[in-house]
Amino acid sequence: MGFCALMVGCAPAQPPREPAPPTLVAGPPPSDPAPVEGDAALVDALRPGFDRYRTVGLVAAEVSADGTKTVAMGRRVRGSDDLLQTQDSVHWASATKWVTAQVLVELALQGRVDLDASIQETWREMPADHPLGAATLWQLLAHRSGLPAEEAFDAEQWTQEAAREPADPVAARRQAAMMILEQRAVAEPGTQTAYTDAGYTLAVVAVEAQLGQPWEALLVSTLTPLVPREQAATLGFGWPTGPGQPAGVRGHAMNAEMTEPLPAVEFDARLVIPKRRRPGEDFRASVPTVATLLRRRLDALAGRAGADAKRLYTRMHTNFGGEGEAMMGAGLELRPAAEGKPEVHYMLGSLGSFFTVIAVVPERDKAYVLATNIGRGGPVIVGLDAMVSRSAPEG
Repeated sequence: MGFCALMVGCAPAQPPREPAPPTLVAGPPPSDPAPVEGDAALVDALRPGFDRYRTVGLVAAEVSADGTKTVAMGRRVRGSDDLLQTQDSVHWASATKWVTAQVLVELALQGRVDLDASIQETWREMPADHPLGAATLWQLLAHRSGLPAEEAFDAEQWTQEAAREPADPVAARRQAAMMILEQRAVAEPGTQTAYTDAGYTLAVVAVEAQLGQPWEALLVSTLTPLVPREQAATLGFGWPTGPGQPAGVRGHAMNAEMTEPLPAVEFDARLVIPKRRRPGEDFRASVPTVATLLRRRLDALAGRAGADAKRLYTRMHTNFGGEGEAMMGAGLELRPAAEGKPEVHYMLGSLGSFFTVIAVVPERDKAYVLATNIGRGGPVIVGLDAMVSRSAPEG
């Protein structure tokens, strides 16, 4: 079984993922798919998936203790002369649980948050007798809080409430949290895995209330010291603009030919409901920035960042009690080793116009980042399989 099969065939039943990409997309490949810049070996590994799925643009990085290799291929917008650059900000779609969990772990290392504290202890507005009140922040991040699975939430109700949401994102999240608490708990905290974004909303609302700062500010201020200044400039939210790219990297809608660059208005409209349920849903950053954050994880897991960092990051990357397809870390899905493949900890994200993945392979001390500006997962899934395979130890 290859890593592609591991990613696609073993994805959890909940929440629903994007359908598996077709094996071939009709039509000619985009013009001039040559890479703009990057490591030659990575280019060779990524080119087959790039061409096969008529990709507009792809940025990727391979991270190890020895450094980071990057590559950028294609264009910011299909049909333009605006070539994609490795330092461009891209949108991370729904692959934001990993960054939410990492921010909370860093806040815990600073002594500002206790991840073993219950929601009741962290968020004073939590109804005193609510059965979810005993769930810890760790359990919320690992989908073990007792909340029902994502499909239990009424999409029509969310749509109606989104039309009336407060402009202030903190108030909007609090309103969403109150809606979430109307759901019936389906298990005692820590006893059952049920994949849901709602736990992340509750965790962030609780931490916002405890620290008195909006999540957006907490995320940027916590991550900025971990990355070089030029990478910190790519951190932000919303339409993926950044230094040197005032027009931004455009996402391309999931139509048959992937030819339609998504307008900013439609991009924002697609985020209205997800933003309420997934804090940081409109997170943007460059691939090298994300690679540096994953390097932080590798250093922590290997003990290169101190004992406290190793303890907390190891906990993040440990299965919290699920089995099979329900093996979850904090902000990560865990896939065990199979047929010579290593254990991989990853998170996929799609918004229908961007598709991203981060993956960490602890036993190899390596991590991988891929982002594409089309709403199809083929380029990143095939590309990740190729990158992991090429970096396998000899013998």
